[in-house]
Amino acid sequence: MRHSDLIHADETYWREDGRNVFLWYAGNAEVAVFRMDPNRSTEAAKRLLGESLDALLVTDAYASYNAIEVRARQSCLAHLLRTGREVAQTLAAMEAPDPGAERFLVQLSRLLRRACALEIPKAKADRLELEARLLGILDLICARHLDFAKAETFRKRLIPGAREYKEVFAFVRCGGPPTNNHAERALRPLVIFRKVCFGTRSANGSENVAVFASIVETAKIRGCSALDIFEALLTEAPETAHEMLFPAAARAG
Repeated sequence: MRHSDLIHADETYWREDGRNVFLWYAGNAEVAVFRMDPNRSTEAAKRLLGESLDALLVTDAYASYNAIEVRARQSCLAHLLRTGREVAQTLAAMEAPDPGAERFLVQLSRLLRRACALEIPKAKADRLELEARLLGILDLICARHLDFAKAETFRKRLIPGAREYKEVFAFVRCGGPPTNNHAERALRPLVIFRKVCFGTRSANGSENVAVFASIVETAKIRGCSALDIFEALLTEAPETAHEMLFPAAARAG
């Protein structure tokens, strides 16, 4: 996973013997890795992803990923759109209207939605030109100070010099996805499983869940039978299961 060009990462809580630990995910369309960790910290992110990645890392805005050196990082546009909707709902509930904040939220939502629907050019020069145009529009939308505090805090995340500024349209520059939906879909079955079984009773149980989920999800996205993979792991050498999951890599080796 750490050698991939594109990596989605996300995390959610897990219940272990009545206390919260955290289930981390990293993967893409070729491999899935789940890992349990007692913490939701920068060090936990590094234990999953390493210190540096020569990849486009797609995440939400969670700060634990900030310390990892990456080729580029894409801030999930679906999360940005969700934040905008939440700010707009708060604004709508206020008695005094704020036309400036309302205009900012509408224009930003329109820009992000259009960006998600873009067909990304194949040529690098065209991608860089498109990213520059999108950032130019973002600059215009975010040019004015907003009186509504929540909208102003949101605006400051997206202005030149802010950490997230270069992460809004990194997917255009790198030719990757604009959202982190892949990671959210990968975590959803385990979130449902957690609600049904209320978690695990020990660290060993939690680790088993992460290992089994990694195998099952990787088999699923590689078009393999998870049962066949487990049978190979239990009855043959580990290399057999690896070759079943990654035949091209096995032939290259």
